Amino acid sequence: MRMDHRLSTIRELSDKILQTEENANCLLELQEYLIADSVPVLKECISVLCSTYCRLIAASCPWLSHRAVGQGARENVSDPVLRVYREWMCANYTVYLEKLLAFLRHADDGVQELSLHSLLDLMQAECHAHPKHIFPNHTLNMMVGHLLAMKRDMGALITSLKGHLHYDDFRLHLMKNVVSLVEARIDHKERKKPIQSMVYSHNVYSMLKMIRMPKGDGDLGCLFVECGGDQRSKKDEEGEEGGEGDSSDEDTPKQKRAKKEKPKGVLSVQHHREYFSRAWMVLLRLPLAHGTYKRILTSLHSDVMPHLLDPRLLVDFLTDSYDAGGVVSLLALNGLFVLIHDYHLDYPRFFEKLYGLLQPSVFYVKYMQRFFALLDTFLRSTHLPLYLVASFAKRIARLTLTAPPNGIMVGVVFVSNLIKRHPNCSVLLHRKNAQEIQLDSDPFDMTEADPSKTRALESCLWEFQTLMSHYVPKVSDLVKRLVSPSEKKVEEEELGQYLDIDDNDLVQEECTGLEGMKRVPMAYEEPAGLWWNPISDQTNCV
Repeated sequence: MRMDHRLSTIRELSDKILQTEENANCLLELQEYLIADSVPVLKECISVLCSTYCRLIAASCPWLSHRAVGQGARENVSDPVLRVYREWMCANYTVYLEKLLAFLRHADDGVQELSLHSLLDLMQAECHAHPKHIFPNHTLNMMVGHLLAMKRDMGALITSLKGHLHYDDFRLHLMKNVVSLVEARIDHKERKKPIQSMVYSHNVYSMLKMIRMPKGDGDLGCLFVECGGDQRSKKDEEGEEGGEGDSSDEDTPKQKRAKKEKPKGVLSVQHHREYFSRAWMVLLRLPLAHGTYKRILTSLHSDVMPHLLDPRLLVDFLTDSYDAGGVVSLLALNGLFVLIHDYHLDYPRFFEKLYGLLQPSVFYVKYMQRFFALLDTFLRSTHLPLYLVASFAKRIARLTLTAPPNGIMVGVVFVSNLIKRHPNCSVLLHRKNAQEIQLDSDPFDMTEADPSKTRALESCLWEFQTLMSHYVPKVSDLVKRLVSPSEKKVEEEELGQYLDIDDNDLVQEECTGLEGMKRVPMAYEEPAGLWWNPISDQTNCV
């Protein structure tokens, strides 16, 4: 009952404030509920205060803004009493903003989200009330700073900003603030705290990964500062102003020059790309947790690199990642391929490093499909040296001996396609003394890191002969079909259809084949008794 009384009191105070300026002192009483220990009361107070300030800004207090206390209150005000009143209102408004920023780290998730949305609503109210529609970047800067500086993962709360990222000016100012805040932190001594820095970098990544960049200037024009009133963009308004006073179809030389010039600021996609590039580059300068590192590499080639001003700036980051080894090297291949293919990056000893990535674990990681798809792209050229192709084919064939069934199918098809692509490597399949070569007598050196020294061309693919006896019928049948001498098909197998197969698919296929069988044979001869001896053909009874 006491809580219900406080909730009704909060609403009554808000009504009094909105009725007349004489009840402005009720703001002090209303803001006292911001320290309430009850979460429902606190949430009601935050919501009511936000609504109250938004209505005040829109109706009678357009000078109430995020700017420093009194800066906007003293403009064009000669009455000292009115000046004091405005400064007092700005001071209370500033206190409320500071409380909302502090509530972003509240223990209750509902209070955090409500505080964030209240800040966004107040920003919207400020820019609509201002005669010049100035973007309230000061409030946004403080909000972004508080979200990034938390000592815990704020990804869930940061996601709440996604609904505003379709506004071009909001997205641009967000990227500008990220750049300035992260650069300031990098220059600060706090960067020596690795644990906190990794949490910080994860929050920065959570904010940047939501940004979807426009493709061209024609996609720009949805502005945060105008969303509450006239929906037209500034570009439309400029077009109308240019048409007034001169209805002729011919443009003046000045107008022609203006059309040739690219738009600047918010309505220039080049300006957006500039800060998008800077934001991602400063993020990559921060210490990254292993999970964040992998997530960045996973989407870097598709979501980031196409929108950078110069993707070649990622050369050092991607080459260092490629040299790191393990899963990180596999994930760096995507971005590295873009630089090699589209920007002619010359990476020394690239194939030697790629050869080293072929380890037994490659068939067990969840990125196996992506790795073999890229590996197939890198080895597609018919101008590769024969020893290099043979080394890759032999190493993959050796790894299939310890791979899971779905990995074996991918590896066998991959090697088969390599040989069809490079017919001179068919010696690996049709060597005369293939029956004499086994693991202990194989000239191929599996431990050699240099593909040119593995002696793969002196060996053969005896591993395929072993896989013909695999316990999974589909695997053994596939190997027999691909290495059969009667196989005259020169077209390559479609690797993609095997990349999508997993162990569950193979088990389900085998189980489906047994559904039509009424009886499953368990012995060659039907026993004549409980203790039947097939050799003596006698039944021993107990």
